[in-house]
Amino acid sequence: MNPPTHLITLGHLVTAREREQERLGAELSRQQSVRERMQRSVDRLHAICEAAGPSGSQPFLLAANCAAYKQSVMGLAQEQQRSLERHSVDVEAARAALHVAYRKREGVAQVLHKRESEWRLAGEVRARKQLDDVALTVWRRNPR
Repeated sequence: MNPPTHLITLGHLVTAREREQERLGAELSRQQSVRERMQRSVDRLHAICEAAGPSGSQPFLLAANCAAYKQSVMGLAQEQQRSLERHSVDVEAARAALHVAYRKREGVAQVLHKRESEWRLAGEVRARKQLDDVALTVWRRNPR
């Protein structure tokens, strides 16, 4: 016995929600890897700035050049840090969207499971009733 069309439709909806959840999960993974790469870049810029050493102990022109270099690297690090913070907001939004997609899929899956159980139970009741009717017919025809 084939399932009714509403169960098939619910099954398709669950599949579509699973695909949406997988797509959002992949997007979140991609964004997290970008975030990690940005964080490593910021850390590397800070390390470069520290590795340049103190600029005051050098001759004037070299100290000025070193100070300008460190200022440039620190400015770049600050810009990268701001980009990282903006990207972190995007990652959190993607994480929230994935959670919503998960809840939607779970809700539809639960409805599908409930409807399938009801459909199977109704089929079992019909089969038992039919068997009882056959048994009653046989019992009535049996002369004693």
